[in-house]
Amino acid sequence: MFYDFVMSVDEKKTIDMASKQIETKLRRLAKLRMEGLSLMLGRLADKYDVELSPPEGFSTRRMPLGINLRDRNVKVPINDWGSGTQNRTYILMSILQANRIKTTGSPDEKITPLVVIEEPEAFLHPSAQAEFGRLLRHLAAELGLQIIVTTHSPYMLNQEEPAANLLLSRQIRRGTAFETVQVETSSENWMAPFAEHLGIGTDEFSALRPIFASGQSKVLLVEGTIDQEYFQWMQAHTAGCERLAADIEVVPYGGKDTLKNTLLLQFVLRKFDRVCITYDLDADTEVRAALKRTGLKEDEHFIPLGLPQAGKDCIEGLLPHRVISAVHGRETYLVMRLTSNERRRAKELLKKKYLEKFQCNSDYSDEDLKELSKVTRKINMRLCK
Repeated sequence: MFYDFVMSVDEKKTIDMASKQIETKLRRLAKLRMEGLSLMLGRLADKYDVELSPPEGFSTRRMPLGINLRDRNVKVPINDWGSGTQNRTYILMSILQANRIKTTGSPDEKITPLVVIEEPEAFLHPSAQAEFGRLLRHLAAELGLQIIVTTHSPYMLNQEEPAANLLLSRQIRRGTAFETVQVETSSENWMAPFAEHLGIGTDEFSALRPIFASGQSKVLLVEGTIDQEYFQWMQAHTAGCERLAADIEVVPYGGKDTLKNTLLLQFVLRKFDRVCITYDLDADTEVRAALKRTGLKEDEHFIPLGLPQAGKDCIEGLLPHRVISAVHGRETYLVMRLTSNERRRAKELLKKKYLEKFQCNSDYSDEDLKELSKVTRKINMRLCK
């Protein structure tokens, strides 16, 4: 396969000048060949006048170029790569050519090209689909091109600019296909119409709204709003220990079950350039396996919160001891309910009490915040390196 390298008018003139010199040299070489060939043909009964013409390819504006891709020290022709890599390479070359048409040539030649790509996700792994979709969006913005993509892949959706996504639906009546209509996706719930394709239920989708609304490239995903407030406090505190970087957005993902939905998790991760996930250590058995199936690594992509001690296997296990003691001393009834069938509700209420007590103090020492500071340092290293 070859890539048509299209030249501008000025570039063609340069090539034409060079080709005339080459043509002159070729004619000299051809004359020698012609004389030898005439002698050979002269032995035949039929006599021919011999004329050799140089190739005319040098004067054309199109030139076939072979394509190779290099992987480390190995150079491989494009035809020998997988279908997904081939398709992706040809698409990028088309975009490059469109930009060349837009930016080169005489003013009369310049046009604004429109790039239309049909199902670029074909033969690509879901993670590669999301990466390629994001690359196409960035190229469109950087090069000032309009790129229209038709797709059946949720990973190709434009999450940075939701209004750019158009959902088309074929109307079916009595088993017969009729016209295609555009589905309304302009509200805050823009993702709802796509939920069926993502395999996301209504409850899951509601919990994920903060993620879809996020516009930052560095994101810390936390289990819920209580964890969110702890880490936002770690961004603003005035103690002498580590603070969470200010350019990290803390976003709740709506509970541990979200992390166990591998398809959904992959979709969420591809939305951001850099992501770190936290969850309570008491859910480690359930969550860790799902995260590893997605290719994530502990301390690099996810961090369990808590200490490996009874009652401390959650984010509250990282709090200063005096905060826990103060809440338990004041909320004795709630603590007692932890041993009853109302345990879940009591635990939720206690978590709020811990947060309130933690936030009302400001005179924490480095020792008080030691455990929270350790986690914060890991997150900063992951997202800000």
